[in-house]
Amino acid sequence: MSAAAPPAPTALRPLLVLARRREARVGPVLVVVLASLLPITGASIAGAYGTLEERRALATGAGDNAAFRLLLGPLVDPGGVASTTWWRIGLFLLAAVGVAAALSVVRLSRGEEDAGRVELVRAGAVGPLLPLAVAVLVASAEVAATALLCALGLLALGAGVGDVALAGGQLLAVGLVGVGTGALAAQLAGTARAAAALAGGVLVGAYALRGVADVDGGPTALRWASPLGWAQDAEPFGAARPWPLGLCLLLAALLVAAATRQACRRDLGSGLLRPRPGPPQARGLRGPLALAWRTHGAAIVAWAGAAAAYGALVGALLPSVGEIAGDGNGVRRIVADLGGAGALEGGLQAVVGTFAGLAAAAWAVSAGGRLAGEEAAGRTEAVLAAAVGRRRLLVADGAVLLAGTAAICTLAGLAMGVTHGAVAGELGVIGDGVGAAVVQIPAAATLAALALLLYAVAPARSGLGWVAVGLAFLVGQLGTLLGLPAAVRDLSPFTHVAAVPVEAVRVLPLLGLVAVAAALTAVALVAIDRRDVPS
Repeated sequence: MSAAAPPAPTALRPLLVLARRREARVGPVLVVVLASLLPITGASIAGAYGTLEERRALATGAGDNAAFRLLLGPLVDPGGVASTTWWRIGLFLLAAVGVAAALSVVRLSRGEEDAGRVELVRAGAVGPLLPLAVAVLVASAEVAATALLCALGLLALGAGVGDVALAGGQLLAVGLVGVGTGALAAQLAGTARAAAALAGGVLVGAYALRGVADVDGGPTALRWASPLGWAQDAEPFGAARPWPLGLCLLLAALLVAAATRQACRRDLGSGLLRPRPGPPQARGLRGPLALAWRTHGAAIVAWAGAAAAYGALVGALLPSVGEIAGDGNGVRRIVADLGGAGALEGGLQAVVGTFAGLAAAAWAVSAGGRLAGEEAAGRTEAVLAAAVGRRRLLVADGAVLLAGTAAICTLAGLAMGVTHGAVAGELGVIGDGVGAAVVQIPAAATLAALALLLYAVAPARSGLGWVAVGLAFLVGQLGTLLGLPAAVRDLSPFTHVAAVPVEAVRVLPLLGLVAVAAALTAVALVAIDRRDVPS
């Protein structure tokens, strides 16, 4: 006679352990990366704006610029390094923590459901709420850890205890809103991918609404339509109003309650927002390349569109960079530390080009994870059952990964160049923007080839590609700020790319990156034939 399944309260602990294990490759890395941005930014602020006069000049320059108010909000208190650092990075951290928390809930709830593991858990004496509760608890713990580490970072920068507590409360409140948003999206959407897109879109939209309200002459009422606006209104280094954070906590509770109600009412694997049925015949799917494009095409369009929007925003800002920097050289030093050099506009274009390359590499890593998901779902096995070899299928996926990285870099650079030329009235600068981003393609392709290799060797280890992207950002773009030796900074492929348009293109390092990417792809083609493709 088989043993009875444990009741829900008893099953909570093993499910928490299982969730922590599945999140161990992503969650802690995100917490550390997000928390490390604060002291890194603080170090750059202390070096560039070490005196009160420099910070006041920053407040009257960049602090009053419409584009900076849209992105960063108003600079309320330039009196200290901690308050200036929080202006520079605070709102970005709020949005990033919210999105990361939402994606964590989706991974641990709807992602597990799509993989079939929730069905196995529910086969025991476990109701529909326990898997959702586990996802909410684990994501909330990650939010709390991030808020605590960031609060300690502000303390190290000299902030007062009250300001630190309120800033940490902002992160916690917005992070919990992200948890609630992800929980509800996981119940409404029909797949984990759709739920992640829904939750991320809602939170990014909230960030945009807050930004429009912060621009001079903008409708201030929009700030109250956004939970990020509520948290921003707490002003830890200004008016110090804690009560708006209560609105965020109330919204988080309502979102979780709505997700709980929906979890009890829907069937396993279903959702209110059902995916549109496909055509009765798969027209156009005449080979592995067409299938790879069908798998990754929508994500390429989304990532390329976001990169182009970012490039367009920076391009519109470039003609006024000299006015924003003023007579001081703080902004120039920051740009130089991030990888640019020489002329300020050219240095910023080089930095934005590098960010476009990092975004392309991040998309490639996510696409590598999608390949692992397709295999785990059994669809890869179905394709291989036809007259399609493993290597042919991998070559098709690799071609689409390369095309995606090239598209993301090119569109970001083109958008930056076009808006720069339109605002400046000089179309000749378009080539500078395009060159700054296109030159990053070999470096991004190297990380794309690494993602392909990780999938070919061990699909379960595809998440290690995110570690590579994070290290490329830390040691490459922030290596100078962190004082890392040149040998360590050279580990990032982006370090070997010239800072175009400030520097001339160096062909030999680019050829070396192409050779590395080709070697990694060749190893992947050999490895894919040496492992099993599970059913």
